[in-house]
Amino acid sequence: MFITIRICSRDIIDALIDNGYKGIVIAGTGLGHVNKPLYPALKRAQEKGVQVYMTVQTLWGYVQMYVYETGREMMELGVIPLANMLPEVAYIKLGWALGQTQDAEEVKKTNAYSCQWRDYRKRAIEWLSRISGWHS
Repeated sequence: MFITIRICSRDIIDALIDNGYKGIVIAGTGLGHVNKPLYPALKRAQEKGVQVYMTVQTLWGYVQMYVYETGREMMELGVIPLANMLPEVAYIKLGWALGQTQDAEEVKKTNAYSCQWRDYRKRAIEWLSRISGWHS
């Protein structure tokens, strides 16, 4: 079982974990964020093997979890950014991937989630350099 959620609370995440969901797609705010009170539930999801992916709520937006501290903290909690993938697309792709395997690493490797970490990091650094003159 998997789900996409737009309005998120700790109780919702905990209920999904307790009911055996294997994947969660969050349509985050801004550049792909949730509020800090949700962090314990995200950590629990990671500990229980529930895969959590982050999308944005806009048609032309990108998840940019390197920009702010909250995004970096969420990645440390196991949240996987999905660049410019719409929540509805991520939901369908996650369902397909989980239908093929329950192995979290295999799900990440499938074409369903082609946002590779290095590619995402490279794009994020290029974007930061372009808008602010920041260099790694």
